[in-house]
Amino acid sequence: MKNWFTSLNGAITLSALALLTEVWRGFLDAMFDYPTEFGEESAMHFANEPQTAAAPPFSDLTPRELEVLQLIAQGLTNNAIAEKLVLSPKTVRNQVSTIFSKMQVANRAEAIVRAREAGLGM
Repeated sequence: MKNWFTSLNGAITLSALALLTEVWRGFLDAMFDYPTEFGEESAMHFANEPQTAAAPPFSDLTPRELEVLQLIAQGLTNNAIAEKLVLSPKTVRNQVSTIFSKMQVANRAEAIVRAREAGLGM
């Protein structure tokens, strides 16, 4: 069943998209007092904001956890990591679990993607 929000194949119609854009701009203007058109005024507003240094990636990981994550990003298995770092496989499993929890990822593949995006494992 179709409604005003959808058209053929569930795509958002152009008029609905325009309406949502206007509603969003109004919301931003009301809530944050930021200009929603990115012209010269916007550029000056953001240019005058103090620049904060970005936190290093995975700053909540310990140095050992970063070392393990580096090896995960290189594609090593838990057993290979254990041998390389002279640790028991159980210790590595625990560290991997802690790393995934801190990174808020569900599996090894997600951790590898995030680590490589941050420059690890290359």
